[in-house]
Amino acid sequence: MTIVAIEAPANRSLPGILVPVLRAALLRLDRMKQASAGVRRALRALAGFAKLKVKYDDPEVALDFEPEPGLADSGDLDADLADLTPAEKRYLQAMATLGPGPHRSGDVGEALGVKVSRVAPPRNSLITKGMFYSPAHGDTAFTVPLFDAYMSRVMPDHRDD
Repeated sequence: MTIVAIEAPANRSLPGILVPVLRAALLRLDRMKQASAGVRRALRALAGFAKLKVKYDDPEVALDFEPEPGLADSGDLDADLADLTPAEKRYLQAMATLGPGPHRSGDVGEALGVKVSRVAPPRNSLITKGMFYSPAHGDTAFTVPLFDAYMSRVMPDHRDD
């Protein structure tokens, strides 16, 4: 809500008094609306990185914005992906099709249509490069939250090279 105080001197017309004041008020409202849209977009970008839920005693606060696909893609990972071997790219793409993880190496091999022994070298190399980690023996999980969705956007088909 915006409140506008107007003084009406006797020697000025009503439109001459109202127009400048109302124009200024409408411009302020428009700037607030633009700022609000920017804040909502920033919150959708944040939601693309993390799901935030905080509970203190009884009240619980959550970030209830759906991530906007691609909004948080900064391009920083593009250089890392360009440095990967074709086998490593296929492994990441196959793992992305399985979801956020963690995933068993055998499941990734099955998604690729190869034996689990064939996926061990690219898996080990990707762990060394920091693309994902092994939370338990035989499991792999992405180190970056929502990386599976990112991979699905930038490299959708693990059978192409």
